[in-house]
Parts: sequence; C-alpha cells; structure tokens
Amino acid sequence: MRGYQRRSAETPAEAAYNAVSEVTGCGPLELPPIANAINSEAMDAFVDESRTLREYSITFEYAGCDVTLSDDEVLVERLDGAN
Repeated sequence: MRGYQRRSAETPAEAAYNAVSEVTGCGPLELPPIANAINSEAMDAFVDESRTLREYSITFEYAGCDVTLSDDEVLVERLDGAN
C-alpha cells in the first residue's frame, strides 16, 4: 500500500486519480475515467463538507486498485499484489 499526499489545489477526485496513476505507472490517457468507479462530484462534495469531522474515509475500487481517500492522504493498494 502506498500513500499519496493530496495537494491543496487538487480536488479529492484528482488526488485519487493522480495517486492511482503514480502507483500503477499508467499515464493519464491509460486510466479509465474515475467516474466509472465512483461519482466524483458526490465524492468531492462529501469531502468538502466533511472537513469539520475528526476522521473520515472513502474507499472504492478503481483501475485494479483499492483507493482510500481521507482528509489529506490517498492510500492505494494494487489488487494484483504488485508494488
């Protein structure tokens, strides 16, 4: 499992997309749209509204990876066991 620090200018969906891209080594055009895995607008809205909570996380499967998004970090674990 690898961690990715979310940049302040990134939306949660962009951070998840960039983290999976980094972990898998896939370029932007090689990954499927993140909207195929999760409603990215709803995820972004949930995260924005949840900033006042002490802890939250969203986990979903995307491009052969388990992706867990929390306050300022994205954890990515490849489902095929590769690093």
